[in-house]
Amino acid sequence: MPDDAASRSRRRFDLAGDRLAQGRLARGRLRRIVGAYLTACLAAALLLPIGFLVGDLVAGRMLTIHASDWLLLPAGLFLVSVIAAAPFATLAIVLAEGYRFAALLPYLVAGGLIGFAADVVVNHLPIARPEAQPADVFVYILVAAIGGVSGLVYWLIAVRHRQIAER
Repeated sequence: MPDDAASRSRRRFDLAGDRLAQGRLARGRLRRIVGAYLTACLAAALLLPIGFLVGDLVAGRMLTIHASDWLLLPAGLFLVSVIAAAPFATLAIVLAEGYRFAALLPYLVAGGLIGFAADVVVNHLPIARPEAQPADVFVYILVAAIGGVSGLVYWLIAVRHRQIAER
């Protein structure tokens, strides 16, 4: 097979095209991962007020929440969950993407642990709030369950989509 200048140029062009395609693929995956993380945080922000409302009703307490609070509360919780969960979620996402986890269970468990850790950081560390008190077990179960739902949302968007695209 002759190794002339034209064939070398073609090979160089093919390699450059492969790199370009890999770069597009990586950017697409990164967008999907960030979008899945933000959507999972949004799911948590929408579910947390409902969970606390149900918890208060079960405990016999009645909350008075104004209609405007139902709009502002999830927006604030979304912002807090994006920031508070970021270090834990980044670690989990790097591990999951690095090892290419595809099963749902690791994402449910990681979501629950991330929800628990983010709640501890925001509400129960003396550094964050000097008057912080130990939370009720219900709060820990609630944030872990909502974290699991967020893990499911992340899995559906980032991982399940990846599995379908690779087929």
